[in-house]
Amino acid sequence: MGELNIARTDSAILDSIYRKVHSIQIGHFEFSLTEWLEYENFPDYSIYDITHEGVTVTVHINIVDISV
Repeated sequence: MGELNIARTDSAILDSIYRKVHSIQIGHFEFSLTEWLEYENFPDYSIYDITHEGVTVTVHINIVDISV
């Protein structure tokens, strides 16, 4: 399991992660939101399974506000 910290910026690709879309395709990578009910009240924290060529890795994604 990995962890990824992403700075909150204006980005068409990252907007889907910010909105916690359940399934996202970015290039050849498939992102599937997992455990979304447990974290629906935590807008800046998500867990995604990322799959590429039959290999799946679970990643914790933290959105970091850099405007402060």
